[in-house]
Amino acid sequence: MKAFATLGPSALSGIARPRGAFFLAAALLIGCSTSSQSFAVAPAAVPSRSTARHSWVRRDAGKAWLLYVSDAYNGTVDIYNYRSNKNELYGQLTGFAHPLGLCVDWAGDVFVDDYDNYEIDEYAHGGTTPIASVSDSYGRPDGCAVDRSTGNIAVSNGFNQSDAGGNIVVFTGGLEGNETEYGGNNIDLDNFGPPAYDAKGNLFLEGIKYSTQTVFAELPAGSSSLVQLSGLTINQTAAVEWDGSYIDATDGDYKGEGVGAIYRVTVSGSAVKIKRTTVLTDDCYGGYNYASFYQPYIGGTTPRRNTVVAGNSAVQCPNRVDVWDFAKGGNPKRVLPSDISPVWPFGATLSPP
Repeated sequence: MKAFATLGPSALSGIARPRGAFFLAAALLIGCSTSSQSFAVAPAAVPSRSTARHSWVRRDAGKAWLLYVSDAYNGTVDIYNYRSNKNELYGQLTGFAHPLGLCVDWAGDVFVDDYDNYEIDEYAHGGTTPIASVSDSYGRPDGCAVDRSTGNIAVSNGFNQSDAGGNIVVFTGGLEGNETEYGGNNIDLDNFGPPAYDAKGNLFLEGIKYSTQTVFAELPAGSSSLVQLSGLTINQTAAVEWDGSYIDATDGDYKGEGVGAIYRVTVSGSAVKIKRTTVLTDDCYGGYNYASFYQPYIGGTTPRRNTVVAGNSAVQCPNRVDVWDFAKGGNPKRVLPSDISPVWPFGATLSPP
C-alpha cells in the first residue's frame, strides 16, 4: 500500500480534536497516525488560486444544469455547467469560512454548510445572494440532505459547538422551521458525516464511535433514535448519497488502499445488502492511484445519468475534480482543468434549471 494523506475540516480550522474524528486529516497532514495504519507523507505543495471578491454567476447560468463544488481552502463554492464540455467556470459564491457539504431541494435551491461559521446558507439556482441563512445551534455543519416528501432538511454536525460529540439536526419544512437535535448516544456515535434521505424519508449516515469504530446508521422516518446497521464495513467514513434508486455509501479509503469506493446498498430492518461495489481510482500523483473524496454527486441508474462527480481530497492531488462512470469505476472519464477547479474540493451537488 502507498502512503497517502487526506484533508478534512479539523485540519482547516486548526482546532485540535481529542478523539478520532469523522475527518482524519489533522493527524494525517502532520504525519501522525490515528489508527494502526501509518499515513506519514510530506504533502504536495498546494497551489494558490485567485478568487473573486464578490459572488458572481454568468447571465445564462439560470438555464443550465449547474454543478456546485465547495472549496474549503478558498472559502468559495465554484459553479459549472454540468452538461457542457467547454471547461468554463460559470460562477462562484464567496464569503464562507470553510464551506463543506452541499445539498439541493426539488426547486433547485442549493444549501451550503459553512463549518467554521456554524451556518447553513440557501441559494436559489444560479443566485448569488442567500435567500435564507440560519445558525446551526448544535454544532459545526459538514453535510446536509433534503427530504423531498416533507421539505425537512437534515444537517450533520461533525462536532457540536463545544467541539465534542457531533449530532444530526433536522429543520422542519425548511431552514426557517424548528430545529431538532438527534444525538448518537444510543449507539455511542461521536462523529457524524453528510447524510442522505431515501424516497421514504429514512435518513442514512456514516460516523465514528468514541471507540473509533466506523458505523453505518439509519434514522428511520418518524423515529427519534439512530439504528446501527450491520453488513457494511467502512474503512474511512465519508458521505451517504441517494442516486434516485439506491442508497450509496462512500468509503474514502477502500481496503486501506488509498482509493475510494461507493457501495450501492439496500436495507431491510437493520441489515445491509450490498448490490454493487464501485472502486474509483485516479492516477493523479506520479502514476499512483489516489482517490479520496468525501461527498460526491452521484447520478442515477440510467446510462445517461450513470455518473459520479467528486473532488479528489488527497493532498497530493489538489485542484482536482473528477467525473467517473459509475458502472465501470476505475480512472475518471473526465477531469476538470486545474485552473478552474477548487484547491481543496469537498462537497458536490447538482441543481436543475
